[in-house]
Amino acid sequence: MKKNWPLPTGTQKFKDLIEHGGIYVDKTAYLARLIASVPKTWFLTRPRYFGKSLTVSTLESIFSGQRELFKGLAIEKNLDQKQFAPRPVIHLDMSKLTISQGPEIFYDSLNEATKKLCESLNIDVSECSTASSLFSALIRECSETYGNQVAVLIDEYDTPYTQLLDKPDEAEKMSKTLNMFYRRLKVYDGATSFVFVTGITRVVMDSALNNRIDISRNQEFGALTGFTHEEIKRYFGKAIKHTAKSRKLTDEELLEEMKRNCDGGCFDRKTFVYNPFSTLRFFEQKTF
Repeated sequence: MKKNWPLPTGTQKFKDLIEHGGIYVDKTAYLARLIASVPKTWFLTRPRYFGKSLTVSTLESIFSGQRELFKGLAIEKNLDQKQFAPRPVIHLDMSKLTISQGPEIFYDSLNEATKKLCESLNIDVSECSTASSLFSALIRECSETYGNQVAVLIDEYDTPYTQLLDKPDEAEKMSKTLNMFYRRLKVYDGATSFVFVTGITRVVMDSALNNRIDISRNQEFGALTGFTHEEIKRYFGKAIKHTAKSRKLTDEELLEEMKRNCDGGCFDRKTFVYNPFSTLRFFEQKTF
């Protein structure tokens, strides 16, 4: 980290966080382990506001070759290895698409988002008319144009489905639409070098991408997102002192109070973590 202040509440872009000098709790050792592993299709579920988008953004910076952002971080020593070489990145954030107006409007929104990705990577998709065919062409053409080094990052993959759960018929249509789209990842598996997908459920992905490795409950990655108690003490020293003084507590008393109130996230039956957004808000507002 460049300095102890300001607190990066709401920052989901790794590049912005590092360049603006916000606190970054270094999770890159976990990402280095993922990238260096033989399996290449990874899947992670976590609740909202638990660091999924920042994780995806960090992977994007790694694969985009933004080496200067990782100075002093755990992954820096790995970046000269072949597995970490820059490559084209296909990054889709499904939560940013138009969802509330139903599956048909959503599909148009997905179509436009995929077209923009094609344009940014200089891929000609003039003969494609659907989002699925665009996605297929994007993966295939990227592989042929740039070599077999395409990274695919999909954040909040199930948001279009979960936002329609109060409308069962539309949710079912959305599930089929997403399945058709995500199946392209399996069809063109040979054209990708790394795939990382996040969401809050497993429902849609179960049938669309059954070759994935689900690390959601894996003890090796239990602290990939969220802050452990030791990370709180290591990275937030200035915030701890400032908040403790405001609440008329010692640093240790504040840490114990935080542990009682916040240290409740556990996804692997072993590692307990604080919700990042809630923790940063607590340091800002000085109240739970």
